[in-house]
Amino acid sequence: MVNNRKPKNDNGGFFNYLNFTPMSAYLIEIPHAVDKIACMHAIQVFLESGSHFLANADWGCEDGEHKAWMVVNVDNKNQALQIVPPLYRHEAKNIKLSKYTKEHTEEGFMYHEVNGSNPSDKPGPGISGH
Repeated sequence: MVNNRKPKNDNGGFFNYLNFTPMSAYLIEIPHAVDKIACMHAIQVFLESGSHFLANADWGCEDGEHKAWMVVNVDNKNQALQIVPPLYRHEAKNIKLSKYTKEHTEEGFMYHEVNGSNPSDKPGPGISGH
């Protein structure tokens, strides 16, 4: 017999029915020294790490931006940071990414009320101030 009942809180369809919690996306930015040897070393460390994430990082070196970037889907910021080689962890920037829809824009900005607003934050086009 097939169970055709839907859960009361069906926010995520089939996955939530199985109590699946989606992972969060994090943008990791990893700077390295500007000189050629440091640049080559950073790329070599990433490529030889054996990590799919590190081997597929995007680099800005050719445009003078000596950083690597990658987007990873993990459970939390600590897991995201653990992907970064120890040599580069102390300078890595780890940013949780969010997506907003027209219907959920107001919900997306509720974090300002919790964390306070940054005076340097300037609303983008079409977004009203705090």
